[in-house]
Amino acid sequence: MDYFHVFELGGTTLSKLLFDIKGEFYKGERIYGVKHLELYKRFREDSYSLPAFIKQMADTLHLFSDYNIVHCDLKPDNILIDLNTNPTDGRVFNMKVIDFGSAYNWDEAGNIGMATPEYMPPEFLQKLMGSKGNKSTIEQLADKSYPWSIDVWSLGAIILEIVTGVPLWMSLKCKIEVRGRAVTKQGLFAVKGRSYDKIYAKQKQIIERFRDFIAEYLEGWDEPELLYDLLSKMLRWDPARRISPADILQHPYVRYDR
Repeated sequence: MDYFHVFELGGTTLSKLLFDIKGEFYKGERIYGVKHLELYKRFREDSYSLPAFIKQMADTLHLFSDYNIVHCDLKPDNILIDLNTNPTDGRVFNMKVIDFGSAYNWDEAGNIGMATPEYMPPEFLQKLMGSKGNKSTIEQLADKSYPWSIDVWSLGAIILEIVTGVPLWMSLKCKIEVRGRAVTKQGLFAVKGRSYDKIYAKQKQIIERFRDFIAEYLEGWDEPELLYDLLSKMLRWDPARRISPADILQHPYVRYDR
């Protein structure tokens, strides 16, 4: 007897719809070329698409928080998007969050699962730097934040990656096209070796001077000041002061009538 598993077609990962990365030579140096793909171009050219994406993600995090669920590994590889369907409920595309292997219930302390460090908040990395992922670590995080604090930072990191046009983990020099000219960049939270302490230090450096680091990337995006305001609230260093999913849904960048 044969058994078959039939699954719903979920779509393509966000990462594969944003970037195509290939090694190449540029000015005599081997670097990585980052080509911006269909969805990235849509986010840039259609003023409604990025706010609508953020709204859909905030709706999802709001639902998680209602049930005290922390996904704990939000990243572009764990978001599936189907661009080949036309939703009838006001969404810009069908989207699904996947991979709950690191998820946990906020009310039930347990072990910290493995997650992708470039998208994790500093308080999480700090605990991992000095712990083995034990039960008390999650309890300590819960004392100083909310069920949505970790995932809101991760969503902010994903939006930051979209705005900069470079994967956050890209520690090697890469070439991207900015307003018609080639420039070399690296991911804002990227460090060689991907060690927790170095990523934590990089996050601190960026967030302390966030406007200085993000200003050049905001050029060309619709409503850059509103986008900066939302990003800065999602990436607040203090998890207790991070914007909630409910407040993201009410933010003028998301609600702005385009």
